[in-house]
Amino acid sequence: MGIGLRRQTREVTRLNAESRPSPAVHRLYLEIGAADGWCLVHSPDLPGVGFKAVSREVALALAPGALLAELDWARRAGVGELSGPAVVAGEVTLDVPAAAGDTEATFEPDLEPLDDPYLGFALRYLDASRAALLELIGRLPSRYLDWRAAEGKRTLGEVLGHISDADAFYLVRLEDQAEAGRDLWPRYAGRDLGLGPVERACRTRVLALERLGRLTPADRRRIVERDPHAETWTARKVLRRLVWHERYHTRQIEDYLAGS
Repeated sequence: MGIGLRRQTREVTRLNAESRPSPAVHRLYLEIGAADGWCLVHSPDLPGVGFKAVSREVALALAPGALLAELDWARRAGVGELSGPAVVAGEVTLDVPAAAGDTEATFEPDLEPLDDPYLGFALRYLDASRAALLELIGRLPSRYLDWRAAEGKRTLGEVLGHISDADAFYLVRLEDQAEAGRDLWPRYAGRDLGLGPVERACRTRVLALERLGRLTPADRRRIVERDPHAETWTARKVLRRLVWHERYHTRQIEDYLAGS
């Protein structure tokens, strides 16, 4: 199914061209860890719905509720008037520690050249997602940035830093090999600027939007492999992962606070 999927061991379900769902149906793709059996759920149609579960069966049981919750959030946040059921459109088993949230899967929709409608949709999603994250953090006293929900968990400030680091990681995956070799990650990540976690999260998102705003036709159709595992990347996958990652950690923070 394209370069960079050498570690894929199994694909159980795929929709052929004749059975591809309409845009009103949200395609779910399952990524299962070969060693631990955990399941990561992805959707190019509603990228913020992504979550992980202890097994494929549990993921499928949780999917309807997760979909409804994210659809409701997306409507309230102004992402769009989205609706429709979900179908499992594809499934892969990869040698990744899925329980830790590690993901490497590239799915068929990721390989399509990025068009204006999907870019606009993803930009609205990113704008709403970052606003929700900062609004959530902004309601808390500043001392909460050093609070951790349990031993071994990140503090809230460290979660924000992790999101900023990931933003930079994804942005580098937009570049061709020559440009990516210019050590862009430190510039995008901004770790050395002495900024607090909230300020750095604002800065990394400004840089992300600036880079996404000047995507060339070549950027939109590029398919590249990047270390450490020769993972396949495209502009669509970068957008999916940016949204997936931020919404996942925003819900994580909400869960931490609800349990405190």
